[in-house]
Amino acid sequence: MAKTIALALAAVGLMTYFTPWGRTLNLMAVGAVVSGLVWKKLGEKLAIFVLCLLALQVLIAGFLEGGQIVHQLSTPLGASYTTDMRAFLKTYQLMKQGENFYPAFATGMAGLSNGVFHPDINGWRQPLIFYLWKILPGNGTSIYFLWEGMIILSLTAAFLVAKKFLPTRLAILSPLILWPYFHFSLVDLTLLQPEWWATSFFLFGLTAYLYQKFILAGILFATTLATRELFIFPIILLLIINRKPLVKLALPLTFFAIYYSLYHLPKIFTFGTELVRSSRHGGPYVLHYLLAYSSWSYWLGIFRPFLVVLGLVAVSLMRKRPLVLLISFLPLLLVAFSLAALGVIDETRDYWGIYFMPLLLVSTPALILPPEE
Repeated sequence: MAKTIALALAAVGLMTYFTPWGRTLNLMAVGAVVSGLVWKKLGEKLAIFVLCLLALQVLIAGFLEGGQIVHQLSTPLGASYTTDMRAFLKTYQLMKQGENFYPAFATGMAGLSNGVFHPDINGWRQPLIFYLWKILPGNGTSIYFLWEGMIILSLTAAFLVAKKFLPTRLAILSPLILWPYFHFSLVDLTLLQPEWWATSFFLFGLTAYLYQKFILAGILFATTLATRELFIFPIILLLIINRKPLVKLALPLTFFAIYYSLYHLPKIFTFGTELVRSSRHGGPYVLHYLLAYSSWSYWLGIFRPFLVVLGLVAVSLMRKRPLVLLISFLPLLLVAFSLAALGVIDETRDYWGIYFMPLLLVSTPALILPPEE
């Protein structure tokens, strides 16, 4: 039974590629994982081989499919445009010209709405990731190359997380089924959504946490929060279930709390920011958008693979499962689902799926498969 489920998960890793190179490498990676499931002695070597294939897919996808996005990142924007991502790009471009983050962000967002920016707290982003982009050499092209590296590190971290709970031949399933989700960010300006970067930082922090590198974990968790603050929910729960590393984690997290409350919030309230936007346009229908986001690179995407994965995880919870993995995605999944069902967020916030779906995919093999066959 376990082998059948593992084979089904490997099938989730099959991708819809526009290039023969991509299809070939993807089939090789899936085939290597299946071989490791059949011939257990090859598991360790095949896992390393699969990670190399995944890294190669990232680089080739960027080279063959990312040209249009690289061009957009390096092209100056006008005074008005559509989508949040272009507003973030405008913010970056203004900062490259010497503006500070907060006025640059307000100007960038105003380009979406006829020169008016009237946000709530969640409508703002924090400056850290924008300053990281700013210090990169050259124009926006450097952001793309950095993001390719972040994806490769995220896939490696996914493997290391899963390896804490599963044999190597099964742990490699985590990066295999995660990679198609990240693929979308290489072919769309969505890579400028700070949620992608925050998710990667959180995954790095979770890896350090599981391997008891708690000082590093604290720094990475603080970096996560300074990129997107909603990750406070899983981080607090991780501190609650294991209080031993609290002292090592506390310093960077305390520093973030001081910065956020005494610097960031006062700054954004000078721009007429509301606590919560008063309009409500969403509803339960938004759940579909959250679960569909970034599923287009999956060969089985038409069958709603994320909903199937979520269902399998829900069934598996009848047995005892690693709590730390549940905490990595469940709090933000519940937050996003609740806000969607209450109408607080609408379909334009479909990218909120980034908060929980990558961590759910990373956790799925360890949650539904036994640690040993």
